[in-house]
Amino acid sequence: MAELDFLVATGTRRPSQRVLDAAKWFADTYGGPAVLLIVGDARGFDEAILVQWKNHGWPWWRHVAPWDAFEQAWGDCRAKIAGPARNAAMAGAAKKLRLRGLRGKGIAAPDAESQGTWDCVRDLEDAGLVVEVRNV
Repeated sequence: MAELDFLVATGTRRPSQRVLDAAKWFADTYGGPAVLLIVGDARGFDEAILVQWKNHGWPWWRHVAPWDAFEQAWGDCRAKIAGPARNAAMAGAAKKLRLRGLRGKGIAAPDAESQGTWDCVRDLEDAGLVVEVRNV
């Protein structure tokens, strides 16, 4: 496999031992001091993979979903679009990095209820990334 410059991570919000194991596996397999992790701000897989990166001192960029801004603008029911907006922003960042010649990959750790993860996977694939999925 060619070396990677960045990874975009997405996964379940529900923490479990399987989630921790998947985060460790992805970090052991693809991580390194020259690999930027782009990750969301949810508990579960996002948190677990970020801990792996921080423990190694590797570079990371955390995308925070703008929940408060969307709720303020449109009310509670419209705040639910903040997650998909964050996913699209992460995919957009990946696309820009690819256009600059950097090599990236998506990684996903969904569970049976991971609608947001699959939304992000679709966005990443639309941005031209191959996404490796490990079901948790």
